Amino acid sequence: MLKLAICEDDVIQCEQIQCLTQSSLRIPFEFDIFSSAKGFLKQISNKKCPYQIVLMDIELGSESMSGINLAKKINSSNPNTQIIFISQHLKYASSVYETNHVYFVYKPVSYTHLTLPTILL
Repeated sequence: MLKLAICEDDVIQCEQIQCLTQSSLRIPFEFDIFSSAKGFLKQISNKKCPYQIVLMDIELGSESMSGINLAKKINSSNPNTQIIFISQHLKYASSVYETNHVYFVYKPVSYTHLTLPTILL
């Protein structure tokens, strides 16, 4: 079974990503949802990151840790975890290359609903 995580601080965006994921995947999967880097780190502390795919927002609210910095910690914990950044901020597009990731998806629904299903297949 495929294990996914969504790390997104915006509830509406999280629901959209969740719905797109559920409608796109045709294999058994389960996922956990995190609204902060702190919550995600608590889940993986002292163990290997258990997720095969993490759908990651870059700006995680008012937290001091960005999705990019969280991705670096995930890369250290489990280099096999595939990270898909989902952001409405194109200014971070080049910064994500400081991490091992597989995609950068531009967040407006008009793009995400076209791109995310293709990536997940």
